Order: sequence, then structure tokens, then C-alpha cells
Amino acid sequence: MRPHHIFMILFEALETDGTGVLSGWRIPAKLRARLDSKLTLLLQHPLDTVFQMEAFLRTEGDASIRKVKVKSNVQLRPLCCKGPINGEGEVTFLLRAKEVQSGWVPVDAIAQAGKRRTEIVAGQRGRKEYVPTQ
Repeated sequence: MRPHHIFMILFEALETDGTGVLSGWRIPAKLRARLDSKLTLLLQHPLDTVFQMEAFLRTEGDASIRKVKVKSNVQLRPLCCKGPINGEGEVTFLLRAKEVQSGWVPVDAIAQAGKRRTEIVAGQRGRKEYVPTQ
């Protein structure tokens, strides 16, 4: 059961092996804590407010894709979108990504995330709810 202060549901796209893009991301515990802290923040505010925060920025090349900034020695940038099924009540994380020296890893991260968003809308890629660890 979700607490009453939760404004939306977080989803994660499924990889071809069925693992979630966030839950299956093998990152050190310190980075996982930072990531989940950002995602908990996302849950506690209305979507329009969150997407105006510096931590949830638009990406260049696709206005529907956002990056979540998790600062550390490794610059995690999981890519997400509003919806895409229910645009007002959910955010879906589409791809694991990093920024290295102002570039994306993977190099075509924005394009991959956009493709996954399209696949979810078309019912060609699954997703599941993601609950950040607290």
C-alpha cells in the first residue's frame, strides 16, 4: 500500500531478459542510495513540479525524454518519460545511462530511450512498477 503523500507511480521498462532497467542495474550501494533518494523525491511532488527541478532535466534531441541527475564519481543519468500510458500519474524509466565527459554512455542513449518509449506504447515492451528502497 502506498502512503497518502505519493503523487505518482514509477515504472521501469523491462530488458529482454525480464529484468527492470533500475532494479537490474548493478551499481554500488552508495549509488543505489543516491538514485533511490532522487526517486523518492519524485514520488513526493506533483509531476509538473518535479520536471521543473534541476535533477530532472530535459534531454537534447527528444523533448519527451528526461534524465535524472545522480551526481557521484560516476554520473548516473537514468532516462525516463512522463507516462507514457497515463501521462499525469506515472513516470517510466526507460534506459540505464551515464554521462562521461559531456557524452552519453551508451552513445545513442536518447535514441534508445525514445525507441523503448514507443515500444511500451505499442505493447511491444513490458514494464513493471519500481518502488525505491527507503
